[in-house]
Amino acid sequence: MAQLTLQREERAGATEAAGSLEPSEAEIELWAARERERRQQWLSGPSAEQAAVALIREREHPEPERVRAYDTWESDFDAARLLQRLLRTTQLLAEGTVSLLLDLSVRDVRKRLVQAGLDWEQKVFEDPMR
Repeated sequence: MAQLTLQREERAGATEAAGSLEPSEAEIELWAARERERRQQWLSGPSAEQAAVALIREREHPEPERVRAYDTWESDFDAARLLQRLLRTTQLLAEGTVSLLLDLSVRDVRKRLVQAGLDWEQKVFEDPMR
């Protein structure tokens, strides 16, 4: 019974402590002002110094065009284009599978599977003492 009372008191204390962790109105206003300023700076674009640093970095380590084309984080995210690329990749996978299956005869498949089984048996059951 005493343990239940202690647990209730601990929960009540934790609830009061959580209530005191809430920011005050002044803190909220201060944060909002800082956030407005940060967003305004972002909207106005990079400073001349920041632009120069970015240009130097780009010249030192240019990103390949191939990487840029597939980087959805750095470019505008276009779901339709991404879906189109995914569908095209899936189509190519299916066509490649069918092509491989049509090029193989049943005899070839049987022969390759039997040989793979024999190779596996030899590798697994080979006497390690040799």
